Amino acid sequence: MKVPYLLRALLFVIIVFNGNSAADELYLTIEEREQQAVLVVSAEVVSLVPLKFSEDLYERKVAILAIQNISKGNSNAEFILVSVGYYWPYGMLNSQDINVEVGMKGTWFLTKEIETGLFKLNSPSDVVINPLN
Repeated sequence: MKVPYLLRALLFVIIVFNGNSAADELYLTIEEREQQAVLVVSAEVVSLVPLKFSEDLYERKVAILAIQNISKGNSNAEFILVSVGYYWPYGMLNSQDINVEVGMKGTWFLTKEIETGLFKLNSPSDVVINPLN
């Protein structure tokens, strides 16, 4: 009888003190997101395109953003490429997929992938959508 109780107590302690980095990402403030980001832009999604690198198993879903304003970072480009997930076979979804649609406007807190040079979102909350679309 005491073994299940001890295991539950140990599991609780591990969860509480170890934390969940994915869950922690959801509770970052705007200021913390801006500190982590390499580039912060106000932009609109003008297109979604497939792109496959040699190390990719599936095609990436890449959003082309038209930059309207740059709050942080250096970019002289009018458009940037942002990796927002993969085109999974049979229309499957993955927990890492971020729902992005053409015409979506908002503030994007972006980091850069070292391997590909593409910008990326670390979590769905790295996009603050403009409700006046």
